[in-house]
Amino acid sequence: MSRVTSLASTFNGATNFNKDISTWNVAAVTNMVYTFKMATYFDQDISKWVVSNVNNMFGCFLSASNFNQVSATTTTTKTATTTTTTADVATTTVTTATNVAAAVVTTKLQHQYLLTRILSSWY
Repeated sequence: MSRVTSLASTFNGATNFNKDISTWNVAAVTNMVYTFKMATYFDQDISKWVVSNVNNMFGCFLSASNFNQVSATTTTTKTATTTTTTADVATTTVTTATNVAAAVVTTKLQHQYLLTRILSSWY
């Protein structure tokens, strides 16, 4: 796993997948486009994944309707420090969500998930 650079569409459409993958070494991954797209049953903790090298997470959690690993966290953005919880999502600006520092791994995944949820609700 440590040499894998793309998880693009890995679990795309895997509607019954819900295995523990928390110990996967994804530090070399740069592409997570549609990784969990339509993985409707998936709801595992992947907060320890090192995703600082990921440069594309477009649609990573799109239609992953059961994924609910978002928790309160302090995030560092390029312009400010903000506390974001699930309840704050409606007031969190897209600018804040897209400027999350890569050093905060959990937050990067959470914001991508939240941004995907926000954008998908508009369509």
